[in-house]
Amino acid sequence: MYQDIYTQNDKELFQHSQRAPRWYASHYVKVEAGSLLANVVGHTEFKVNSFHHQTVREMAPGFTITARANDGVIEAFESKQHPFVMGVQWHPECMTVKGDVPSIKLFNAFVAACSG
Repeated sequence: MYQDIYTQNDKELFQHSQRAPRWYASHYVKVEAGSLLANVVGHTEFKVNSFHHQTVREMAPGFTITARANDGVIEAFESKQHPFVMGVQWHPECMTVKGDVPSIKLFNAFVAACSG
């Protein structure tokens, strides 16, 4: 883990601790084609909100990186072994308030995976 991406990373980074409202999408993520996330959302690039100063530095065995911000920060990952294990760095629960379609699709897929 990067405990603080701003002090432990020598890259020029976006503002990942946005000051805008929690529902506001502040930067893009690029998603790996063919990933669970891309299949669920139906896009390989979309905007997300951002409220973090920590992030994954190196991916753990059994997981793969499936989305990054344009500055290279890891924004999503998935299990290689389980059908619906995914982590996202943003807060889709805050974005559904304004009807954000990728966030709604993500929640619908999660509920469907839990139900079936």
